[in-house]
Amino acid sequence: WVWSPLVVAAHTGTLTWGDLWAQQNSHRTVVPTLIALGLAALDGWDTRIEGLASVVLAALVAPALLVLIVRRFGSERGRWPFWIASLLVYSLVQSENFIWGFQLSWFVVDACVLGLVLALTGLPDGARGYARFAAALLCAVAASLSMIFGFAAWIVGFVMLLQARVRRRAVLLVLWTA
Repeated sequence: WVWSPLVVAAHTGTLTWGDLWAQQNSHRTVVPTLIALGLAALDGWDTRIEGLASVVLAALVAPALLVLIVRRFGSERGRWPFWIASLLVYSLVQSENFIWGFQLSWFVVDACVLGLVLALTGLPDGARGYARFAAALLCAVAASLSMIFGFAAWIVGFVMLLQARVRRRAVLLVLWTA
């Protein structure tokens, strides 16, 4: 019900940035709220569609996990870690998260952190590396503006940049920290 006044405000044309920026418990859920409002504009606010969006985001997590696990363990040894990770993402315990539309926030953060890790894994030098760095920055910002625990994305990115083997690592670390 937290989103209902926002949906009404969007429908009546009275939605303001302050409405989007308002704190919900200890979270600022700007990105999930924008997604929910976009979905509400398309379907008249059928919360089942928000649940479906959560399923889609979780489905995007699977190939990202597979890529990361294969990069780390190889395709043969990575099979079991991938299945274990998939069981955690798609377990029956998650069923309530999939049917409650507002739980979209959790899946946005998961997708953003995995996107950040994919972008920073094997970061190359040059223009391609800066593009991947920018993508990681966008993922960290989106995670931070989704739930309070999304701020952990900045720590993950910092640690990954500390381990990166690129010429301008110090510059990237300063930019990331800023």
